[in-house]
Amino acid sequence: MTSYQQPRCGAPGLVFASRRSVAPRTWLGVAFVVALFLAPLGVEFSPHSAGAPTLGIPRHAPAVLELGHIWPTTRGSSAVPHPSGVTPYAFHTNEPSPAGLTDYGVDASQNPYSYTTPIFQGTASIRSLQTYLSGGGSSTYVMTFQLNVVVQFTSGPNELDYWIQDVADVDTSANQIAFLDNVWNLSSSSGQLGSGDVSGNGSVNQLGSMTWYAAGASASLPGNLATLTYPATVAERVVSSEVAGLPRVAFEYNDGFGWVTYDNVTFHSARGFVDQGFYVTGWRYTPLGIFFDAEFDFTGPSAGGAASTDVRSDLNVSLDRWNGHNFEAVPNAYNFGSNTGELLQNFVSSPTSSPLDGTLAGHEVNGSGSLALLYDTRNVSDLNASVPSVPSGTLYINGTPHPYVGSDVNVTLGPGSYFVQLAGAGGIVTSLNVTLRPGQYVGIVLARPQYYVASFVAVGLPGGTAWSVTANGVRQGGTSFTIAFNETNGTYPYTVGAVPGYFADAWSGTVTVLGNAERIVNFSAFLFAVDFVSENRPSSLPWMVSIGSAVANGSVGTLVLEEPNGSYSFTVLTSNLYIVTPSSSTVDVAGAPGGSSIAFSLRPGYLQGTIDPIAAEVQVDGAPIDASGGAFNLSLLPGPHAVEATADGYLAFFANESVTAGNGTFVPIVLEAAPTGSTSGSSGSLPPWALLGIGLAVAAAVVIVGVAYVISRRPGRR
Repeated sequence: MTSYQQPRCGAPGLVFASRRSVAPRTWLGVAFVVALFLAPLGVEFSPHSAGAPTLGIPRHAPAVLELGHIWPTTRGSSAVPHPSGVTPYAFHTNEPSPAGLTDYGVDASQNPYSYTTPIFQGTASIRSLQTYLSGGGSSTYVMTFQLNVVVQFTSGPNELDYWIQDVADVDTSANQIAFLDNVWNLSSSSGQLGSGDVSGNGSVNQLGSMTWYAAGASASLPGNLATLTYPATVAERVVSSEVAGLPRVAFEYNDGFGWVTYDNVTFHSARGFVDQGFYVTGWRYTPLGIFFDAEFDFTGPSAGGAASTDVRSDLNVSLDRWNGHNFEAVPNAYNFGSNTGELLQNFVSSPTSSPLDGTLAGHEVNGSGSLALLYDTRNVSDLNASVPSVPSGTLYINGTPHPYVGSDVNVTLGPGSYFVQLAGAGGIVTSLNVTLRPGQYVGIVLARPQYYVASFVAVGLPGGTAWSVTANGVRQGGTSFTIAFNETNGTYPYTVGAVPGYFADAWSGTVTVLGNAERIVNFSAFLFAVDFVSENRPSSLPWMVSIGSAVANGSVGTLVLEEPNGSYSFTVLTSNLYIVTPSSSTVDVAGAPGGSSIAFSLRPGYLQGTIDPIAAEVQVDGAPIDASGGAFNLSLLPGPHAVEATADGYLAFFANESVTAGNGTFVPIVLEAAPTGSTSGSSGSLPPWALLGIGLAVAAAVVIVGVAYVISRRPGRR
């Protein structure tokens, strides 16, 4: 009779003991695994190197080795059914052990059951995470999340079983995460995996007599080697399928960057076998003596060995399977795993059910705990929704989406009251409230009700204007004048979305559907002031501004028009004596008052003239002008202007000429010849009366000088 004790280190399998002495090859296996587990992390072993390590993945990347329990030598026939079922506590009765959430295929009363699924998904919702491994070297603060399941392929009475590991290594000091996968052959007691049995992004590794497949995610993939920021969610998924007649398992992860497939492993040795998917049964063990179970483990670092200690962690872990229609929590769950050799101690794992949506999970924190059943069919509830009118859609439970296919949804939840909504491609179809009690199975039918058209018609909006309506919680919008909703009979609230520049007669209200219904929404444009401000305009001068048919006029400094949002052309008019700038242009209105400044200036007049002789020089207001050719034409501001013309041999010409706005003033200039002997023209000649004055002044000066001389000569003066 064989008894079993707790495993001690590393990959899939069991440490076993017997009442007889241990077989020599068992001790050899123990020594072999110890040697493996001393190998440094981050080194990949070549299957052709006869045990010599060669450099592989860098040290900061995940280790490619997942060492586990020593292969048993007396469990080769254990694949036969066990009438009493498997024992979840066969290998662990207390910590250290893998923590997490495991479906062993037995319920709380140890009643066995079986199921298969093509997809398993484990999720960790992390608030804090810190573990410690004494003497762990580079793995001191490293822990792993492991999705550990068994895939089965059958051909008649023959079966092939492989242990599948989707692993996340997390350095809880640096919070860096990296992903790797392992595949182990559980089909026989030898556990050998040939180099041609499987293929993928990794390779088959060998050390001594031990072989397994391993691959690390590429450093270039999104989310791999990322730094986690808490709270964070880490999810792992494995998908079994068949491609070109060969079974395949895809390894995926999602740590906030979306779902990433980092490896596809093809099982060449299973050609011609039927892919049963991932197999959970409590009736028997695998040919290698480990469980046909599904585990999402929270445990120590890759390579097994000593147990890590949970220092300060707070997270929820959950495990879901694809039931053919949707993802559903496993039916029974224990708070510890068994198939992996990585261990954790000082953890408390307790059942939890989200008060919001009933999601089942294990709550993991540090502390002194015990290995126990988390939940089972006695204290959880099953809700089955038949949805024949919506073959593919989403079932919302208190707002949490459960996508499904195939007109049926089955979810396992914690007891409670829930608001259930069925949504198809066009939105919410129907809804109802459901109360679930512990251990209860509740079936409901959600049928598509009769729908009618509720139309909202916009009046007053220009064609092509975007608008929207939210009715019964659903928003629709567009540029059509009509927005239509499909609703059952009833009264529904609605709101009209804001339209820039317009307001509706009723932004919100209710619409009653009794058959088809229509609601008219009248829009009016918001009008904004458009100010035209005059500058340098005489206060009494009237002026006018027009935009289309809208006109404003008067003698005030600012003229105002009102317009809705848009771009508008305007025209400015005033007396012909003045020029306005601009006289026409555009003005924009965009949700606020707009306008333009209008500058006023007198319109210039024209001073025109001819000159004789044509060589004369002409100045206007003291500045020379071009009078070449004997004529000139000047644009001048209205008012008087001094005109002067000079030429050698001619008397100078002087005149003051008035120029009026917009008009021309003609000045014929004819110079008179200067008298003979006189100084004239440009030599500075003086008129005769000026010469006479100069002569008289000279004569007077002579007389005065003579008188002064006579007086100075009188007797008696010295």
